[in-house]
Parts: sequence; C-alpha cells; structure tokens
Amino acid sequence: MTSRNESAPTHDAAIEEFRRAAEEHPDWGIDMDAVLESIRYVRGE
Repeated sequence: MTSRNESAPTHDAAIEEFRRAAEEHPDWGIDMDAVLESIRYVRGE
C-alpha cells in the first residue's frame, strides 16, 4: 500500500504544471495568482 503523498506531486511540480497549462491554453483563463495563493494556503504560509 502506498501513502497518499507518494503519488501526489510536490507543490513546486503542481505550480509548474499549472504554469505550463496556462501558457499552452490561455483560453482556459487560469488565474495563477489564485493558484499560488491556494498552494501557499496548503503549505500553511
């Protein structure tokens, strides 16, 4: 059995994935400020 964290991306990897998606698909309207704020919240910052 694997723990939940073993399959989850790191925070930095998640940010990079959102950045890539935002660049490749600007029509999706990804709010990177909201993404970064959410990551900071999850980290407890």
